[in-house]
Amino acid sequence: MMASLFRVPILGRISSWVGHFPVHFKAGDSDVVDRGLQGVVMEQVHEYVESGGGLCFYPEGGINKSPYTMRNWRRGALRVAERHGM
Repeated sequence: MMASLFRVPILGRISSWVGHFPVHFKAGDSDVVDRGLQGVVMEQVHEYVESGGGLCFYPEGGINKSPYTMRNWRRGALRVAERHGM
């Protein structure tokens, strides 16, 4: 979930409570992740999976405005799935 949404008062609190992981994008570019900030989150994701946690991925990384075509998949979700044999 886009990290900026965690700052929305009710939505952010609920998202944290249910275990969503933030996706940090570079300022002004909603298609490029901030590798430094996201690296920390990805380590948390790996620890969570290694401890038996399950994940739900949205590999397109955003809302697709067309139900007839797929957007390109984001690499992070695929890397987690590959690393953990999902």
